[in-house]
Amino acid sequence: MKRIIGSILICLILILWLPYYMGAFDKDKPASSTSLRSSNPEILANWSAVQSAVNQDHEFAGTASGTQSGKHEVIVFQEEASAGASATNEGHLQAIDGGSQPELAFTSEDGTEVQLTKDGNLHSSNNIVVDGTSTLTGNIISNLTLAAGFDLIGSATSDINMNSGNFTVAGATGNTSVGGTFESVGVATLADTSVTKTTAAPVANAQITNKKYVDDLFVYAKMRRNTIQSINSGSETVVEFNAEVFESSAGINNTGTFRITPGVAGKYILSASIKMAIIPDQKFVLFKIRVSGSTIAQVQQKQSTATTGDMVMNITTIVDLTAANYIDCTVEHDSGTAKDVSSGEAATFMAVAKIGHD
Repeated sequence: MKRIIGSILICLILILWLPYYMGAFDKDKPASSTSLRSSNPEILANWSAVQSAVNQDHEFAGTASGTQSGKHEVIVFQEEASAGASATNEGHLQAIDGGSQPELAFTSEDGTEVQLTKDGNLHSSNNIVVDGTSTLTGNIISNLTLAAGFDLIGSATSDINMNSGNFTVAGATGNTSVGGTFESVGVATLADTSVTKTTAAPVANAQITNKKYVDDLFVYAKMRRNTIQSINSGSETVVEFNAEVFESSAGINNTGTFRITPGVAGKYILSASIKMAIIPDQKFVLFKIRVSGSTIAQVQQKQSTATTGDMVMNITTIVDLTAANYIDCTVEHDSGTAKDVSSGEAATFMAVAKIGHD
């Protein structure tokens, strides 16, 4: 019975003292009127509360703390609606409301706030000043703007490599100067609206030539007749060049309209040939080259043999063409009956080649 009564008394004492050990820190305990004996549990409870608070994100409790005791393990900021104002000789580092998540910000004594993070990335809402040498490894994604009077400068042995994308110098005064050798590895393409635009010929020792300007210097095409074409007597008929031999770019030859349209203004050499089969004695053949429907060169030949025979005629001339001009050929004869235009590139063809700019 005595043991039971003793156990009950111990439990009552623990129940009475337990709130002191488990409660929060209370700066008003122990009160000045509390005896030293009665103050003991209140003092121990406050120490326990202090230890719990200091233990939060600090190296404090436990035998392993040693010389690291009191040092921060992690710093946790409560989110504030906005950055607080700093007083003289003070600066505030705090977490502010960044919209989707808290962001880290610093406010100096003059009230200037700089947001340091944004959406999981390092960020600066103001200027970044780098003094000394900085090494950046990895990718830099940036719209880099240099203020007036500032330059992007590398050392005598440093390189700036642009492996993809565009390097653009904009504005009427946006000139790029290269001191030394400028080497382009691969194909360098300049826009038609650049200083070396198509309508402006390059100046010796002053300009380079863009790709389109060079391409426009080399315009050529050739068509042929690949089947026999019957030509009625007494009427001028378009020679139907219905097969392509070659062209410098797609669309110059048109086997549907039997025309060549170079599409680039300039000086051109034109050449055409036709072979008419079995033309009777004393009958003529008239062969023409036309530019946009107007005759620019022709040849007429009369059969002078005692019997009928084939007749071959050639025309070569140089003309000045606009970008819209087209070239075709016509033939006419007075044999009295229909005669055939022979097929094959060696017999019947039409060809053009650019030999100069306007």
